Amino acid sequence: MVNTNYNGFFKNKRAAISGGATGIGYAIAEMLALEGANTCLISRNEENLIKAVNKIKAKGGQADYRVSDILDVGHIEKIIAEIKPDIFVNNAGDFKEHGLNSSFEEIQKMGQLIFHAPYRIAKDTAEKYNNIDIVTTLSHAAYSPMPGNMSYVPFKAGLMYGLFQIEVELQEEKKKTGIDRNVRLFRVYPGPVNVGNYMELYKKDTAGKFGPPTTAESVATAVLDLLSGKAPTRDVYVAYVPGEGIVNAYFKTKFDPTHLEPYVLSLHSKKIVDPNYKVEK
Repeated sequence: MVNTNYNGFFKNKRAAISGGATGIGYAIAEMLALEGANTCLISRNEENLIKAVNKIKAKGGQADYRVSDILDVGHIEKIIAEIKPDIFVNNAGDFKEHGLNSSFEEIQKMGQLIFHAPYRIAKDTAEKYNNIDIVTTLSHAAYSPMPGNMSYVPFKAGLMYGLFQIEVELQEEKKKTGIDRNVRLFRVYPGPVNVGNYMELYKKDTAGKFGPPTTAESVATAVLDLLSGKAPTRDVYVAYVPGEGIVNAYFKTKFDPTHLEPYVLSLHSKKIVDPNYKVEK
């Protein structure tokens, strides 16, 4: 794996992580804490939060928690106002398969969780605060349609473009006022990750529906690289690629696309961060 020595960059920084009790959110929280950040984990499940905080403290990190549901945007924003974080990890979310036969009500319900709530939180945080880094967990699904993703793909794509739009508005604000409020947005696009029950689904899969996963720790490392300036861009895809290992693909953004070149994202560079990692069925 890549070197996780950040030379004290995160020491004493305040970090709030939504969805921080388990999975990718926990991996990010733990890594930030072990690099010296004061972390606050946010989740709706207090039992999982207590376990996560105790685990971080047992390893020597600093951690606290708040119980909240990301769908209660007002409460999440009160927590952010209370903590006044230097870093907000906009991570909470979920995944459910939806196809053409799914009701639109089901699809809309997923949209509240993975688009409306995280977009509003990112927008309001960028509007209200100075000197803050906002990193959002997206997915490779944001730019890669695939079967069974009638909700996940369009809402993750919408969130991605919403975050781009926030960045454009911040740039325009700076032009008009001459003031840089130092609000930085970062985006991470994980491929499949070995969290929750994914490994069980992957091992039972005979139709090639579930791809081989990377680790939550690899995603967390990519996030800390973004925040610390080790990464060459603000957008990174993290995945396990058979034959190569765990790979980070860094994307550059172009906010003035033309009709003939409509894409905001394009590849900047690729880095193999762990060639020895392998996934076994």
